[in-house]
Amino acid sequence: MTLEAGYFKVPKEVTLVELAEEQGVSHQAMSERIRRGVHHLIEQTLITSDSPNHDEE
Repeated sequence: MTLEAGYFKVPKEVTLVELAEEQGVSHQAMSERIRRGVHHLIEQTLITSDSPNHDEE
């Protein structure tokens, strides 16, 4: 959704507000969804259980 819409392109092809409207949520909720998704992606792909700060947030 955000990737295909061009949210992560430089320059962005769609704004956070436009994405939120498309999904029927507030821009704050859309921002939180993106942040949680990026956090999860980083956890699953870049952080290993052997990392010294793995349990810290």
